[in-house]
Amino acid sequence: MAEFEYKAGSFSLFPNEKKTKDSQPDFTGKGVSLDNKKIQFSVWLKEGRKGKFMSGQIKIDDYVPQQVKAQPKEDLDDIIPF
Repeated sequence: MAEFEYKAGSFSLFPNEKKTKDSQPDFTGKGVSLDNKKIQFSVWLKEGRKGKFMSGQIKIDDYVPQQVKAQPKEDLDDIIPF
């Protein structure tokens, strides 16, 4: 059986039937970003001062954090005029 294919910009959430701890999400799901990258979703149901709300986290499957480039240090001879 072929896996369901999501259209760009769409996703589905389902109850997390494997939840054993409060720290685990209440709902999980998958989808596809607008630039066609696979995304995993985790959603928690929470209670706040103004009532119930949802909090979530996304993970892009092929996301690789960009390395911060070190800035070249200026030579003091170029800065100090004497």
